[in-house]
Amino acid sequence: MRQRLKKIVFITICLLIPVLFFFLLEIILRLTGYGDDLKLIRTTTIKNQKFYQLNPEVGRRYFSRTHRDLIPQLYPQTFEYQKSANTFRIFLIGGSTMAGFPYQLNARINSLLKDRLESYYPDRKFEVVNTGLSAINSFSVLDFVDELVNYEPDLFIIYMGHNEFYGAYGVSSLEKISRSPGFIRAYLNLNKFKLFLLLRRTVQSVSHLFYSAAEQNASRTLMASVAEKNVIPLHSSEYRLAKQYFRDNLDRIILKIRKQHTPLLISTLFSNIRDQEPFISLFADKTPTQSRTEWENCFQLGMDAYRAEKFSNALDYFSLCAAIDSIPAKLYFQTAKCQLALNDQVNTRLNFQKARDLDGLRFRAPSEFNQIIKNLSSQRQLPIVDLEKIFNANSPHNIVGNELVSEHLHPNFDGYFLMAKFLARAIMEHRWVAQKPASNFQSDNYFYDISGVTIFDRAIGDRVIQKLTSQWPYPKQISIIHYSDQKLKAAIEKSVIDYLLGKISWNQGHYQVADYFENLEDYDRALREYLAVIKVVPENFFPYYKAGNLFFIQNRLAEAEEWFKQALALNDQAFLHAKLGMVYLTQDSVSKAEIKFRKAIEIDSKNQQLSLQEKAQAHYYLAICHTKNQKNDLAKQELRQALALNPSHQSAQKLLTLLKTNTKVHIKL
Repeated sequence: MRQRLKKIVFITICLLIPVLFFFLLEIILRLTGYGDDLKLIRTTTIKNQKFYQLNPEVGRRYFSRTHRDLIPQLYPQTFEYQKSANTFRIFLIGGSTMAGFPYQLNARINSLLKDRLESYYPDRKFEVVNTGLSAINSFSVLDFVDELVNYEPDLFIIYMGHNEFYGAYGVSSLEKISRSPGFIRAYLNLNKFKLFLLLRRTVQSVSHLFYSAAEQNASRTLMASVAEKNVIPLHSSEYRLAKQYFRDNLDRIILKIRKQHTPLLISTLFSNIRDQEPFISLFADKTPTQSRTEWENCFQLGMDAYRAEKFSNALDYFSLCAAIDSIPAKLYFQTAKCQLALNDQVNTRLNFQKARDLDGLRFRAPSEFNQIIKNLSSQRQLPIVDLEKIFNANSPHNIVGNELVSEHLHPNFDGYFLMAKFLARAIMEHRWVAQKPASNFQSDNYFYDISGVTIFDRAIGDRVIQKLTSQWPYPKQISIIHYSDQKLKAAIEKSVIDYLLGKISWNQGHYQVADYFENLEDYDRALREYLAVIKVVPENFFPYYKAGNLFFIQNRLAEAEEWFKQALALNDQAFLHAKLGMVYLTQDSVSKAEIKFRKAIEIDSKNQQLSLQEKAQAHYYLAICHTKNQKNDLAKQELRQALALNPSHQSAQKLLTLLKTNTKVHIKL
C-alpha cells in the first residue's frame, strides 16, 4: 500500500514538474514584457487621468502570415476607466465596413452615430467605441466579444458576414489554420498566453522561409493578400463550411452577450449588386470545352445587342446561353442590366442577386447569409436593422449601386451617413437609453454640417479606393470624387498623398486645405477644416486660434474674440494674449487691449515664446494703447523697445517721430 502511494506521488510530481515549468516560464515572459501586446483593450493616462484605450496592434493576434505592413489596425480610441452613471457605452463590432473603410475619424460610423445620439439625448454622455477591424470574420468577432463583455457595455451593434470566406481563419484565407471550428476557437484562446506566442513566433520564423513572394508582398492590398484560394463555387464544400461557421459563431455571440443581459443589435448585409459586375464567372464542371466556347460566342452576341440598346434581342441571346450553361454569374448580371433598361422591376433585382450569389470570388456575402441573420434574429427574439432593405429603398430602382457604395460593398460617405441614421433610429425605437429623446429632431442637413467631414476626408477615402481598385480583382480603377475645379483637385490631392505617405499629420492636412480656401477667401470652407480637427482633438488650441484668425480677417470681431478665448483657455500662450489685444484694439477697447499686450510681454519675458519681430510688434501695439490714452511718455518707451528689437520697424519709427515733435496723432488700424 505504501509502495503504491509512493508511486502515485512520484507520478504526480513528474507530471507537475513540466506544468510548473511552463507556468513559471509564462510568468517570466509576462514580467519581462515578451512579445507584442495583443490585448484588445489596454489602459493609458491622459493629463493624470486613467482611460481604457483600444490597442491598435490587436490585429497581429489574427494575422501571422500576412505582411506586417498590411496588418489592419484599430484607431486607439479611448473611453472612461471609471464609467460614470450618465454614460451610455456602445461597442461596434465587425469588419472593414464597421471600421469605416475607406474613411477615417469623423467619417466613420461611430462618430456619425454619436452625433445623432447626442442630439436625441442631450443630457446623456455617449461612448461609441468602434472595434471594427478589416479582414476579420465571425471567429475574431466572437473573440472580441469574450473581452468586451467585461467593460460595462450598454449595447453591442454587430455588422459582419462579408469576410467569412477570406477573412482571418476563413475557409479560403491565407490565415487558415484548420477546418475545425473548435480548434480555431481554442487557438484564439491560446493566443492570450505569452508562451503560446513564443511558440507561434518560432514556427513563423521557420515557415516564413517557405512563403511565396506573393504572400510577403507589401505592395498588394490586404484584400488581395488574405485570399488564398480565389474560387469558391456556390454550394461547394468550402461554401457550406463557411456558412456553418457563420451561423454557429453568430449564435455563440448572441448567447454570450445575452448571458450578460446586454442588448444586442444586429444588421442584414448590403453590397453593390447593380453596378459591381461579378469578379469571376464559373461554368458548371460538366460543361465541355466546346460548349463553353459556344456559350461565350452567344454571350458576346448578347453583349453586342446590349451595347446597341437592343435589349430584347440581348435577352434572347442570354436565354440561349442559359440553355447551354446557367451557372456563369455574368449571365445574370447582364440579364438584369437588360431588364433594368426595359423597366422589368420584378426580375431585375432577383437576377442581380443571383449574379452576386454565383460570383466565384466571394468578397460579397451571398443571400443565404442574410437569411441566417434573419432566422437567428427570429429564433433568439433579437432586434434587427434591415440595412439591406434600407439601402435598397434609398437607391435608384430600389437596388443598391454606386450611389451609396464605393466599390463592391464598402459604403461611401452618404452610405455611412445612412447607416448611422437608421442605427440611431433603432436605438431610439427600442428605448435602450433610459430617458425620452428630444422632441425637436434635427434635419439630415444639420447632421451633415456637424459631422466634421470635409473634402479632405472624402478625398482620403477616394485615394484609398483608387489604390484598392487599381489591383486584383478589379478590372478598372474607381474614383468616388469628381472635381470640377482642377486647381482644387491638385491642392487637395497633394495634401492627401502627403498624409497617406506619412509626410504630414491628419491635422496638418486639414490646415493645408484650410490655407488653400483662405487664400481664395472662401472662409466658410476654411473654417470647416478647423472644426473637423477640433472635433477629434478638442484639447488642441491651434485650430481654435486659426478659426479666430479667420473671423478677425473678416472683421467679425466678436466671433474672433470667442475663438481666441477658447484657444487661450487651452494654452496660455503669449501670442494668443496679443491676438486678443488686437481684437480689443480694433474694437477701440483700449484698456482691455493694453492688459492683453502687457500680459503677452510678461509671459514672453519668462519663456521666450515670441520671435524678435513679434516681440517688437507687441511693444508697438502697447505703444498705440498708450498713445490713445494720451500717455505719450509711456508710448515712447514702448516704441524704443520695439525699435531695439527690430530696428527696421517703420511704423514704430514713424510714430516715435510724431510723438517727439508733439504732433497730434490719429491712429487708424
